[in-house]
Amino acid sequence: MRARVFSDIAAEYGVNRKTTRRRLDAAELVDAERARRSAAKRAEEKRMKRLLGPDYRNPERAPEHLPRFASTAGSAAIRLRRPMSSRT
Repeated sequence: MRARVFSDIAAEYGVNRKTTRRRLDAAELVDAERARRSAAKRAEEKRMKRLLGPDYRNPERAPEHLPRFASTAGSAAIRLRRPMSSRT
């Protein structure tokens, strides 16, 4: 049954059934790696909280650790400038 689904998808896109299977396997591997990395990141943050206690602040989330002049902040600063008046 499952091979038939891959054959139908392959026929729809005009590729070989094996190509479809390899692409879907690769996508599953990417999803699994992404899940593994986010789980490791959560575990590391939990470990740091346990080690440092209430003083721990995640640098990725804490506003004092964010760069003051990021590329988006520069464009925001330009938008906040007062327009030049027509009277000079």
